[in-house]
Amino acid sequence: MACEVLRSDDGARLRVAISPRSTVHMEGPMTDTVMKTCTKCGVAKGLECFHKSSNGKNGLAARCKDCRRTQRRDFYLLNAEKIRASNLAYAKANRDSINAKIRERRKDKTRAEQLREYQRAWRKSNPEKFRLERARYKARHPEKFRSLVPIVRSTRTPDQRRAAKLAASRKYDQQAAEDLSDSYILGLLKEATGAPRSAIPPVLIETHRVHLKIKRLLRQRKQA
Repeated sequence: MACEVLRSDDGARLRVAISPRSTVHMEGPMTDTVMKTCTKCGVAKGLECFHKSSNGKNGLAARCKDCRRTQRRDFYLLNAEKIRASNLAYAKANRDSINAKIRERRKDKTRAEQLREYQRAWRKSNPEKFRLERARYKARHPEKFRSLVPIVRSTRTPDQRRAAKLAASRKYDQQAAEDLSDSYILGLLKEATGAPRSAIPPVLIETHRVHLKIKRLLRQRKQA
């Protein structure tokens, strides 16, 4: 099927009907971009949507990046066990060369800083996954995990550790006060009554929490 360009009266919208192997140059007020049609989904897309390929037409792959990504994901889901076993076998057989490449990459300070920044951002946005991975590593490599703890702690002076601990404690207390947590309310009741925490019934904790919420609401309305 030959390339056919359909244009609306104002020339603002274009529709293209082309064969899967064709490349079309769209002209008009809307765009001036060379486009290529994916052989999988049949959608005409910009050349940036295709991977480079020495065997493909115009040096590009026949399928778009989205279709290739879907193909790789489906293949992995169908062959997950085989792929993991193959990767593990390769890592064991080439451990020295892999470690040498890692050491070379770590020598690049710019790249190392970029990696640390990426890891910090990932840990901040995925705290639950980070804790789970940390627990798994600790269970698999207890000796290595214990050997890393003194290294991390040795980077701080005693004064820095005390200051960090105090800051964390203050932050925890502030959050507990904002949330009206059980520990915060128990502390208030213990200070007011002198009774031990174990002697304070849950119903009293809940009653005091409601009382504090009402006081905060009244204070906010008064300030408004």
